[in-house]
Amino acid sequence: MSITDISLSTICEQRKRQMLYAVPQIRMNLLSPYPTYTQRQLDMRRKVEILKYNNITSSTKTNNPTKAQKWAQIVGGKSQSKSYTTLTGYAPDPSGVYQQYIKKLNRNACPSDAYIPTPTSSCGVPGPIMYLTRDDTVPLYNYASSINRSMAITQVEDNAEWNVYINNDNKSISAVETKLFSLYVTSKVTQTAYSYNFQIPIGVYFKGTDIAASSIGQNVLFTDNSLNISSVSISVFYNNAQVILKRPPSAYLSNGSVTYDLANNPAPIISYGVSFTPVSTSDGVMFFSYVGVLNVSDLLLYTEPGYIYDIMATFYVTNQFGNTTFTSTVQQYEYGVYTNLSPSNTYLAKNMGVIGDNPYPVPSQFPTFAFGGTRAT
Repeated sequence: MSITDISLSTICEQRKRQMLYAVPQIRMNLLSPYPTYTQRQLDMRRKVEILKYNNITSSTKTNNPTKAQKWAQIVGGKSQSKSYTTLTGYAPDPSGVYQQYIKKLNRNACPSDAYIPTPTSSCGVPGPIMYLTRDDTVPLYNYASSINRSMAITQVEDNAEWNVYINNDNKSISAVETKLFSLYVTSKVTQTAYSYNFQIPIGVYFKGTDIAASSIGQNVLFTDNSLNISSVSISVFYNNAQVILKRPPSAYLSNGSVTYDLANNPAPIISYGVSFTPVSTSDGVMFFSYVGVLNVSDLLLYTEPGYIYDIMATFYVTNQFGNTTFTSTVQQYEYGVYTNLSPSNTYLAKNMGVIGDNPYPVPSQFPTFAFGGTRAT
């Protein structure tokens, strides 16, 4: 297992990072109706809703009479659309005697009545006369309601045992230890130790600058150069201190069905050439190519809630120049690896490129970063 020395300064530093990673979820997301709807449409929709005098929003209950008030309206005839005499009739019973009965009138409802434009003068609305129109397709905006809006409460709970924080297209210079990603163990973790594994797409690069003044205007041609990953080393840091691992994790490079054990054998080389006519000393050369997926497994770590680990990698890249005068022309250069490649960033070249067949074809379905863990045994 990993061994760590927890001091007060370490705990404080980890707490700072926990606060950085503890980004709260969006608690409120107001959607503006503009410019889909005009101010007049929104005002009209709200005005029509207010004129309904719904009991929920009305300050009085004159629009919701009591049971006694309803009975008084019925017996007083205020609820009848026709007089009493028109609601009765006479018809003979089975014995031939005419009896009075109450007519059952079927009232045909018109669903579109509520959408008929109505002048404000008919609704008791003061001011210049205008037509009120109801349009339910317009959202009800800035309208007070009795609904409790818990804007400050996050309803969604994150049950992940850990979170991974990683950036795209990270540069790792050859033989320089570089962070791949950070692992944050949450309070939902269920085990005290896990064996982790991850897969991350990578590519090799070469970059040269500072062209010699003597080469300006001259045709620069260099061939038979090569570049390849010879090995890789995975390490873990906790609060800027390296974690002592029980055993080193295994790492290999895969491209399709082909795998390369970077612990024992270097990956195949990529041959590249340089050909250009520099016009100034600020000219340069650049080459980048996807090589495959770095697979790392059996990475054993303690997983107490709140732990934050930085997963590091050191790539050892071998570069061979085919001409001894290369460095006298391209005076500054570097090479290494890019990790967690974007799908659009698989091959780039400026004044140089691959010679012959590239041993690392780009798959049709570009691989993406993946991370997982199982209980350590």
